[in-house]
Amino acid sequence: MRSAGRIAPGLSLLALSATAGAAPCVASERDLLGAWRSRNGPFEQMELVRENEKQVFNSWLHDRPEVSGGSWTLAKCLLQITSASESATWDLEIISWSAFRMTLRERGERAVLTYRRIH
Repeated sequence: MRSAGRIAPGLSLLALSATAGAAPCVASERDLLGAWRSRNGPFEQMELVRENEKQVFNSWLHDRPEVSGGSWTLAKCLLQITSASESATWDLEIISWSAFRMTLRERGERAVLTYRRIH
C-alpha cells in the first residue's frame, strides 16, 4: 500500500509493480520480435519470432544453440518463455522497453536484466 508517496513497511517495490496492473504494458508482442543479446540475462542471445502463426523462442550460448523451438507469450508485461519439451519455463517481467533495449526482471528476483537488440 502507498501512503503520501511512501511504501508501507514490509511491501516491496516488486509487489507494488505486480499489483499495479492498471497501467498498460510498455511493450507489445510486436515490439519484442527480433534478436536480443544480454550479458546478465538467463540467455546470452535470444530470438522472439512468429512462424506459421506461432510465437517461437530460440536462444544461443557462445554462438551455439541452447534452446530451440520453444514458445513465448506476453501477458500483462510478463514475458513467459517455455522450452520445446515444456520441461523449463522462464517468467520475465518487462520493466522498460525501447526499440533497441529492454530491461527485465525474473519473477521473484531483484536483479535487473538488460537486453540490447541485435537486429
